[in-house]
Amino acid sequence: MRSLLLTIVLSISVIGLRLRWRRDPSRAVIANVCLGAVILNTLWEIAQLPLFAGFASFDLFAALQHCAWYVLGDASIIMSLYTLGAWGHGTWAWGLRLHRLDWLWLPLTGMLVAVVIELLALYFGRWQYAPAMPVLPGIAVGVLPVVQMGLLPLLSIVLASRCVSRPEHVSF
Repeated sequence: MRSLLLTIVLSISVIGLRLRWRRDPSRAVIANVCLGAVILNTLWEIAQLPLFAGFASFDLFAALQHCAWYVLGDASIIMSLYTLGAWGHGTWAWGLRLHRLDWLWLPLTGMLVAVVIELLALYFGRWQYAPAMPVLPGIAVGVLPVVQMGLLPLLSIVLASRCVSRPEHVSF
């Protein structure tokens, strides 16, 4: 229950920052990425929950409660990738205009992080897959969690940049 409340408080805080920063595109995109990461990962985690052992059937509230920590972790990974991109580009506004290389390194880095996390979680017994979960041959890691971290960081940034109003006087 605490994790669900924490996720809700984080989302409300980010919405507050988004409203406060709406006139500054470089700040607004950061809030949008975080909010998008929480929303997209919540939907993804709930959708893939039946592919994990013990979750063949569940109610929505139980799913939200169970997935809240994982959503916060996923959003933290996406924000870490965004921070890495800001360091590489030398600006926090880099998500407003993606370069060709960004379309490559973001998914690949996200997938690599997902593989490492999945291997550790399986090794330490944090979760197990249901038989329906497709796995990558050779390493027995779930395909969907890897695709999730390959797709959602980029999608969060692209959607975030589309939701930012860009005054003409802003330079990149």
